[in-house]
Amino acid sequence: MKNSTILLVFGFFAFCESAQGELELSNVLERVNSAHPLLQAAKQERPSAEAELLSSEGAFDVLWKMENMDRPVGYYDNKRYTTTFEQPTKLWGAKIYGGYSVTDGKFPIYEGKQETTDGGEAKVGIEVPLLRDGPIDRRRATIERANIGKDIADANIEQRTIELSRAATNAYFEWVAAGLRKSIFQVLLDYATGRTSQLEKRMKAGDIPQFDLIDNQRTELQRRAQVVAAERALQQSALELSLFYRDSEGQPIVPRESDLPKKMPRPAEASLPNLEENIPRALGKRPELKRVGKQKKQNDIEVLLQENQLQPRFDLQLVTSKDMGNGKQEKRDGEVEVGVRLEIPLQTRVADGRRAQALAKASELNLLESFAKDRIRTEVKDSMIAIEKSKERVRLASAEAQAARSLEQGERQRFEMGDSNLIFVNLREQTAAEAGVREIDALLDYQKAQAAYNAALAEVPHRGKE
Repeated sequence: MKNSTILLVFGFFAFCESAQGELELSNVLERVNSAHPLLQAAKQERPSAEAELLSSEGAFDVLWKMENMDRPVGYYDNKRYTTTFEQPTKLWGAKIYGGYSVTDGKFPIYEGKQETTDGGEAKVGIEVPLLRDGPIDRRRATIERANIGKDIADANIEQRTIELSRAATNAYFEWVAAGLRKSIFQVLLDYATGRTSQLEKRMKAGDIPQFDLIDNQRTELQRRAQVVAAERALQQSALELSLFYRDSEGQPIVPRESDLPKKMPRPAEASLPNLEENIPRALGKRPELKRVGKQKKQNDIEVLLQENQLQPRFDLQLVTSKDMGNGKQEKRDGEVEVGVRLEIPLQTRVADGRRAQALAKASELNLLESFAKDRIRTEVKDSMIAIEKSKERVRLASAEAQAARSLEQGERQRFEMGDSNLIFVNLREQTAAEAGVREIDALLDYQKAQAAYNAALAEVPHRGKE
């Protein structure tokens, strides 16, 4: 089945022209960084965290209240108009408030404090919690936690980037390997196809029996089936790669066969840094540890808050007021009031329970952090071993493939000179093809090991611009 037919079958994919020449890994990773839906979804965590911070800052918004009291029925006919504002502050939990009130009419003696001069009364006060809600309160704790939430969002974005980079790298080299395998089987088929026409001429001339022609035709059918299977694997890997290779609108691009590189990159000659260097490097960069560390800071804030809530409330209050305009002399003199408020909880089950929850969460986060470190160390060690072993495998597979190709060429020359038979030629060709496939598989395993190593060290090669 041709590529064009497959593209019609999977018409729900968006297609666009690929860049001229071979598709490189850097192109794929740039598209992942700029257009992959999962990464774009993860990036929404940052504005969400910023919105949560803005919402928590709203706890310190100014509150304005108005009140109108009218007593139209009764012996004392009066009215009172009041407007007040409150401004919570981040300075030791202090609250500033003030207001203005004006009254009209007659008031009974027991409500004389409400009565104002004709110019009204202005009042300003401050309330400072000295114990509970002083060093920390729920509003300030929520803001601090929201601030840390932005760092957690960044860590989540970084982790998603690393995961997608590794997955995209694996998908890319799976596609390259599938293309190279198809090329090997296509060459193998071409050998058999070309030999069929030659054997037909030789059979007609009486040089060989019909048996040899039938055997070669059987071989041709077998190899054609191998090509079909290789084409299917290539189409499947191309579709898998399209999940990462996308256009500017985020729609999948199925790479064409003509975009395939002609070869798989060989292992790097440079040796890896030693384990003692890589493990601290990974522990310092991995986003999982950054996230857990920030979550621990958030939880520490909760512990401090609940410990503070166990203390009694002891608030200092200072209020000054002044009536303006005409009225009784005692009303026109300014006033200053100083007072304290004390609340001693006889039971603190709410704070005790929440503090116990926060301490349990702290233990949980410590265990998660410890396991994350163990896993990172293991991943670094495993990826380094995988790279070294895959390098060795590439070396052996390459030597085997070179030897198999040499034997194949020699056997073909012997056959052409009449010193060999068709069975040995087919066997040598098939063996060389299988050795070539093993070499490709070894190179693929090396690239996957390299991708795992980069992920273990929280590195994203070829990352495009944000």
